[in-house]
Amino acid sequence: MDFVMLNTSSHQKVVEFVGSDKIVLDIGAGSGVVSKQFVKNGCKVTVLELDPERAKQCRPFCQKVLIRNIEDLNFKFDKKFDRIVFGDVLEHLMDPVKVLRHVSNNYLAKDGSIIISMPNIANWHIRLNLLFGKFNYTKDGILDRTHLHFYTLETTKALLDSCGLKIKQIYYVPSVPFPFFKKHLAKLNRGAFSFQFVMEVVKK
Repeated sequence: MDFVMLNTSSHQKVVEFVGSDKIVLDIGAGSGVVSKQFVKNGCKVTVLELDPERAKQCRPFCQKVLIRNIEDLNFKFDKKFDRIVFGDVLEHLMDPVKVLRHVSNNYLAKDGSIIISMPNIANWHIRLNLLFGKFNYTKDGILDRTHLHFYTLETTKALLDSCGLKIKQIYYVPSVPFPFFKKHLAKLNRGAFSFQFVMEVVKK
C-alpha cells in the first residue's frame, strides 16, 4: 500500500512531527505504511509489531523489526530514540500508563519526543448518536471494537500528565463533511469537530 499525503491526514501529521534524519521507534507499526515514509525521509527505523505477517512486511525497509507485545515489556534496546511513535496504539492497551512510562523513561533520547495519534471520543458524531441512545462498536474508527480506552482531549492530557509528559504541539484532525465547514467548525470547537488528535509530547 502506498503512502497517501492528505492535508488533513493523521498519517501526514505523524510524518511531519517525526521529521527527517531521526532515529525512530515505531510501536504498533502494522504493515509499515508510515514507517516506510520515515525511511524515505532519512530516518533509521526500528519497528515493534505484534502481528508476525505485518512485521514481515516492514523488514525490507526498516533497520530492525521485533515481533513483541508492547505490554509484556520483554524487549531491550541498546540505544535511545529521537522519536517514539504510538500511531493509534494507546487506546488498545490494557495499561497505557505503564507502557508510556517504561518507554519514555528507558528509551527516549534526552531531547527526543513521542508522537501520538489518538481517536477523539468527544467527536460530534459520537455525541449525536449518544443523544439517540446509540453507542455501537464498529470494525474501525473511534468506536473500533478492539479499543479498551476512550479519550477526550482533557483525558489525554491527564494520561500524559500521569506519565510525566506534556504536549509540545498538537494537530486536530477535522471531522466535518464539507471543506468550508471543516475549516471553520474545527476552529470553533476543536474538541467536538476533531476525529483525532496528533501530538508531539515531551518530558516535563
